[in-house]
Amino acid sequence: MSAKRISQETKNNIIALYQEGNSIYRISKDLVISPNTIKKWLKDAGVELRKTKYDTADKREKKFDPSIVVKLYCEQKKSLKFIADKFKIHQETVRLCLREEGVKIRTSKLKRKGEPSLEEKKEIIRLYSKEHRGARYIGNIFNRSDNSISYWLKKWGIPKVSRSELCKKNREVYGPTSGFSGKKHSKESKEQISKSGVEAWNKEDRIPVVGKSRTFNTKVGKVLGSYVVAYLQGLINEGVELPVPNRKKIKTPHGHYIPDFDAGDKFIEIKSDFTLKVCKGEMPRNGTYSDEQWKKIQWVDENVKSVEVVVLDKDDAFNLFIQAINTKFVLDKVEIHKKQYKII
Repeated sequence: MSAKRISQETKNNIIALYQEGNSIYRISKDLVISPNTIKKWLKDAGVELRKTKYDTADKREKKFDPSIVVKLYCEQKKSLKFIADKFKIHQETVRLCLREEGVKIRTSKLKRKGEPSLEEKKEIIRLYSKEHRGARYIGNIFNRSDNSISYWLKKWGIPKVSRSELCKKNREVYGPTSGFSGKKHSKESKEQISKSGVEAWNKEDRIPVVGKSRTFNTKVGKVLGSYVVAYLQGLINEGVELPVPNRKKIKTPHGHYIPDFDAGDKFIEIKSDFTLKVCKGEMPRNGTYSDEQWKKIQWVDENVKSVEVVVLDKDDAFNLFIQAINTKFVLDKVEIHKKQYKII
């Protein structure tokens, strides 16, 4: 729509909606008017625009100290990716900062190009087909990238080795884990952990502990996690129409967000007490506190559609989950052992 064709009454309505707390994006979507046009009218009317909590302006100085970046890169020999992940910024931002500080960027070791020699070809094929070693392992031996190894294997017509076979070989070489990335373990504790891991892996009657979020086949389609199954079973018990499992990603300033259900006029997110605290950054996940997931939910709630967060009690959720299995609402065959489950 052109600004000249909009009545003063519509402009007054936009100002009123904005002052009531509606976002420019929401007003733009409802009235089918460009957000930039709405912003211009608000400024012309002397309305002070709210600064959103997600405004990224002037964040660079607040996110990191250039001297710390230089110390990490030069003294501790950390990579650009490590520094970027630490401060949650782009690698190019780190690169630009280092250049501004007069630091020369390290160049990675160049990988060889061109087709491998006949001897190398034979050894690459043997390592991959007979030894079941992965492309990265082979690439490190011949100073080539893993993509290069994969390319030549495909061009030579070598049958693809399944991922399970490659993983099996890795377990034979490295054990159940590929090693220890942390620095807090002593040599003795590492050996003990490896020993207990091998024993657990070789134990015939062991029951694998599956992650908290596992995909289940239900009568309404695939859903993620036992709590989501429990929520649906609760609605069935109440005789409420079941919502549609959401399959679409929503792009936010904090990354993509996928709610559990789309109920038409709102999204529904299922949480436990613990996962809600992790989501809000009140509890750590893998040793790290982060409220990024909660920011995604808030942004979607404000700019796309309202999000209803449903928190289930642990015991109630488990009982409903068992009921969903017994009533065959869950189509998979599930084995329960001491409140742990696995799909058979």
